[in-house]
Amino acid sequence: MARYAGQMEIALTRAGHVAVAVPADRVAGVRRGEGDDDEVPRLSLASCLGLAAPGARPASRFLQVMTEGGAYELGVDGKVEIRRVELASLHRLPELVSDLGPRIGISGLLELDDGLVFFIDLDVMTRWALRDREVRGES
Repeated sequence: MARYAGQMEIALTRAGHVAVAVPADRVAGVRRGEGDDDEVPRLSLASCLGLAAPGARPASRFLQVMTEGGAYELGVDGKVEIRRVELASLHRLPELVSDLGPRIGISGLLELDDGLVFFIDLDVMTRWALRDREVRGES
């Protein structure tokens, strides 16, 4: 990724014990609670990224997001904070994860004052997660 001038808004949260961010303009809202909306597919952000810990509690917060494939609710493991960040803080993935990252939706690293954050491509991540569900025979 090249360095760019300007800013963008992100929704910052956690997947498992890892800080992650998604473009804020793709987030329609945040919902708390256990209820399930049969009309909107629900995915665990930590599971989609391979960050779910065995025996972890189910998410109690859900990002309501829009992707090229439609609306989804993503279970997250922390509060959600909207931040404005410099585009120059977005970096290429290190070689260690550069092969796997883009296939599961990690498109880069954001360097923030409080550490590094995975930046997520919601379209790629949801396509990957739904394909994985089909392979395993889940609905």
